Amino acid sequence: MDTASARVMDGTGIEAFTSTDTCYEFLTAYLPYLGRTSPYVFRFPCPVTARQLEIIGGRGAAVVAAAGDGRPPHLVGVASRGIPPATAIARHLGGDDVLLSTVGGDGSVEHVARPGPGHFTVVVDNSVVTGATAETTTRALSRIGVRPRLWVRFFDREELDTDGVDPTRAVEARIGCPISSVFALRDLLRAERRPAERAVLAGYAAAHGTASVRAWLEAAG
Repeated sequence: MDTASARVMDGTGIEAFTSTDTCYEFLTAYLPYLGRTSPYVFRFPCPVTARQLEIIGGRGAAVVAAAGDGRPPHLVGVASRGIPPATAIARHLGGDDVLLSTVGGDGSVEHVARPGPGHFTVVVDNSVVTGATAETTTRALSRIGVRPRLWVRFFDREELDTDGVDPTRAVEARIGCPISSVFALRDLLRAERRPAERAVLAGYAAAHGTASVRAWLEAAG
């Protein structure tokens, strides 16, 4: 399957990521945290382009604004790959009351602001998979009185592990706050125009997806 010539269009900007196999690729990849082999990967770009950051910033800002309920956000980018998307989201949100901090992947907090009680702290990282970094970061921030209210990541596979557990919900329970995503599997399903590739994604989602994405897939037809 030629991912380099993907024809993926849906108006979300996802084509900026699917047009290159550095982000979107059909291949056999074993994912230990899920306990199975996946037929595709959709990964955070490295390097990331200005256009890609613009799209991440816009979509991420919409997620943060919806969750913040009018409160000014305090964005915390996890080093190193969480810092560019956190910066892009802050730029889209704008305003003098938007705060931007960085935290080390090992939990170092020397560059973390101490916002007032009116701020809404959002941690941004390129991915949340097993939750190890999320747990370390959440504990480190909580120790200095900064309580994350939301995590934002690049992509949600919307997939259960081999025990039928949603890894995202399991991590949320451990860190005590919800996790939202800039893109999700249903975005790929909605956008993929190549019949063979879409059939692979749809079959995989039907077999291993969360109840939410399976219901969406059934409704979408």
